[in-house]
Amino acid sequence: LPISVSSVGVNACISISTLSSTAVLTVFDNSNSSNYPSAVVSTISGTTVTNGTAVTLESVGVSTSGFFMGVAAMSSTSGVAVWTRTGDFYGRAVGMTISGTTITVGTPITYSAASTTSSSSGAMQPITFDGSSAAYSIYKVSSKTYVNKFVLSGTSASVANSQEIFTYNAISPSIASFSSSAFMVGYGDNSSGTYVSARVLLT
Repeated sequence: LPISVSSVGVNACISISTLSSTAVLTVFDNSNSSNYPSAVVSTISGTTVTNGTAVTLESVGVSTSGFFMGVAAMSSTSGVAVWTRTGDFYGRAVGMTISGTTITVGTPITYSAASTTSSSSGAMQPITFDGSSAAYSIYKVSSKTYVNKFVLSGTSASVANSQEIFTYNAISPSIASFSSSAFMVGYGDNSSGTYVSARVLLT
């Protein structure tokens, strides 16, 4: 039977990433607390799920107007979350360390200080771990699409590199890693009749 991973509600955004064979990390917007970005660890033993205590990542709400949260586990004891903040619509990120079901949250950073105002031109939040030492997220500002490389030092997340990859309006872009140097990007190609397209990126 389904169980709740948190006693608080979710408004519109949720993302999950595997920490280990027995634990997952979930991020969501807390509808019981002004849509604040939040995180919780759940551990699994057989069919029994044990949830930790949800923590707030930032005391400013997540934009839920066509924007989403994302999370990538960097190891069994760390992860990075990304989201679009309500109000100014800035892209935000934070590092986390995990011990059991206890999450320690770092200081959130702004990775995009460009305001987006609608879901059609806004920031999607897919993020993927490269299997080595970095996480890569893909997002949009107006009609341009960017990839950020995030690295962690303890709970401190930072942007090691940011690259514009499309100058036209790629629709709902997503990213997945093959290795630490190769990625697949899928998107709707609005420059050629909204065809479903994919490209390989090499770093």
